[in-house]
Amino acid sequence: MKRVLLFFTSLFIGIGLLIWIINFVGWQEIQSAFLIFTGWHGAVIVLLTFLILLVGAWKWKIILKSQGYDLANREIIAPYLSGFSLMYLLPMVIFGGEIFRAYVLREKHAIPLKKALSSVFIDRVIEATSFLTASFAATVFFLLKIGLPPKNIGIIVGGTLLFFSACLGFFFFKSFKKQSIAKSLNRLFNREGFPNGELLEIEKEMFSFSHLKNKVVWQVFSIAFLRVAVT
Repeated sequence: MKRVLLFFTSLFIGIGLLIWIINFVGWQEIQSAFLIFTGWHGAVIVLLTFLILLVGAWKWKIILKSQGYDLANREIIAPYLSGFSLMYLLPMVIFGGEIFRAYVLREKHAIPLKKALSSVFIDRVIEATSFLTASFAATVFFLLKIGLPPKNIGIIVGGTLLFFSACLGFFFFKSFKKQSIAKSLNRLFNREGFPNGELLEIEKEMFSFSHLKNKVVWQVFSIAFLRVAVT
């Protein structure tokens, strides 16, 4: 009964959102957008989209295998697609797709939650690193081809890149030093009782990945850059 109720609730919400989008954007604009998917243009877009998903699932599979869980392709693709869909349909839910993926691993494959969560967060950190690297390359290419952007745009783009670079740099520095980020944040905000044991275990699992054999780490990063190239 709960599944039936959830299905119809989701259906009505989806119909309501579709009607709202049509009214807000306009049918002519939507029709023009769909014309892109005609012929070989549409075939290429659909093919590349599926390729992005498959390469991303492959990357996650290798991360899980390095943690001792060698799942079949179909066991990886199903939760990956679900998390990917949730991330794009509900972008306001921070880490919603990642948490959902970890939940599926625990419920369907009896993988401990700390292992599942660490795998998806490792996946997200590596993905962010590859996209940030590509963003820097794209920015350099833009500057060489077009020149300096307007001041306000330059400040926004430069500030954003520097902020995420600092965050990732801080993470990798701490991971290679095996120093807890959670404890550092705890001291920074002077909060008692935080972090708890489970959070520290997840962080420990994430740090242990960076100390694996170079072959595994570089393999995962290579697949991440392949996904960026396809994107």
